[in-house]
Amino acid sequence: MASSMPRSLRLFQVVLWVSVAVVAGLYVVPSLLTTAQQQPGLSVTQEYLGPGIPMTAPFTLVTHEGTTVTEADFAGKPGAWFYGFTNCPDICPAALAEMSQLLVELGERADDINAVFVTVDPERDTQQVMGDYLKFF
Repeated sequence: MASSMPRSLRLFQVVLWVSVAVVAGLYVVPSLLTTAQQQPGLSVTQEYLGPGIPMTAPFTLVTHEGTTVTEADFAGKPGAWFYGFTNCPDICPAALAEMSQLLVELGERADDINAVFVTVDPERDTQQVMGDYLKFF
């Protein structure tokens, strides 16, 4: 079924929505970034592991390959940290699939980001379980 809306009205709607997007890009987004920089634990310029936990906080993790890593291994790159577990039925696989797709879309630039999945269930999520699970993503 063809639209009965006049072409000039459709053109006006497109111009209106583009204008709204431009205004949002020029005024709203910088305001949100400024707000994020002013809130403790939120930053777009400093590296944080989580709210109020700077990347310089000492920690040790073991990868699914058995390699020990510390905060120094992640310094110098922005990070996309995801906390979950392999028995998570819905949210975890959906979020990891989305993260994987975003990294694919970034292409070579994905190497400039630390994408990290940290289990919150280390008793069940052994190195072998994590390795098998991550193959899907």
